[in-house]
Amino acid sequence: MGRIIIDPKIVRIKGWVVLVLMAISFYVGSISSGNQEKELLVPETPNYTVKQGDTLYKIAKTVSEKNDIGITEAIKSLKRVNEEKGNKIEAVIYPGQDIYVPISK
Repeated sequence: MGRIIIDPKIVRIKGWVVLVLMAISFYVGSISSGNQEKELLVPETPNYTVKQGDTLYKIAKTVSEKNDIGITEAIKSLKRVNEEKGNKIEAVIYPGQDIYVPISK
């Protein structure tokens, strides 16, 4: 009968691959389980006029702090709300620009 020879290097490499994949899946699972979007109200009219020195990040940070959500979620909310209202905003905003800022219920 033939013998099966197992190379210890391959076993070690496969073991590391399994550990890395398990760590990644755990990390992704923990992110997605805590990433439930908080429901925010959308104002009927733009409720904020961009001022000199404002950035999308600064406005999103305020939204984030007032509504207890992450900064990334706040940026996505700002962009989504404005796009839904036909007022698409990009990464660069300009003084005098009127935007919709979602507010908590």
